[in-house]
Amino acid sequence: MRARVRLPLLYLEGPTGVLPEGTVAGNPSGLTTSRNFGLGQATLSASYLFGATTSRLPYLETTAKVTAPSETKTELGSGVWSGALQIDVFDRFGDFTPFLGVGRRFYEGSALDDRFYTSVGSTFRAADRLSIGLVYDWLQATSVAVDDAHQLSPFASMRLGEVWSLGPYAVFGLSEGAADFGVGFSLSYRYAARFASLY
Repeated sequence: MRARVRLPLLYLEGPTGVLPEGTVAGNPSGLTTSRNFGLGQATLSASYLFGATTSRLPYLETTAKVTAPSETKTELGSGVWSGALQIDVFDRFGDFTPFLGVGRRFYEGSALDDRFYTSVGSTFRAADRLSIGLVYDWLQATSVAVDDAHQLSPFASMRLGEVWSLGPYAVFGLSEGAADFGVGFSLSYRYAARFASLY
């Protein structure tokens, strides 16, 4: 079992705000272009990994997430609490690890529609402390006024030591409902806790 806390620092440039009802998807005439920088929404997640019981079965991980409206600007988040349930399946084949994830996000007290999302891709172990990968994401639209988001993301994971890792990534939008492009990185600290058996 593992738990994660994620707090993003974001810079966004382009049309912002909620599209007015009836606006054609892909037509930003009802929006203004602006630049926004600040903290995004904090996410707490808990996951449990079920190991493969035989060589023919993949690994299965279940995850529950809670996202808080901690954004410093309204353009950097939804402004509401949300939760998500997610299932990930993956397995290792030499240096390759293909994966598939499916989930649904629920929005509390908002006009936003709950939505399904999925990710499919693979990682490749390029060196002892370096992995690279590519993932395709589909996110269902949260409003009838916008399109679903389809995007492609190359990424890497570099271990900087026993507990620190750096993960640069890029995002390329494949639909009107996705960002045109994006770049970023994650800096992660891993803390392992051991619990004594009660028996």
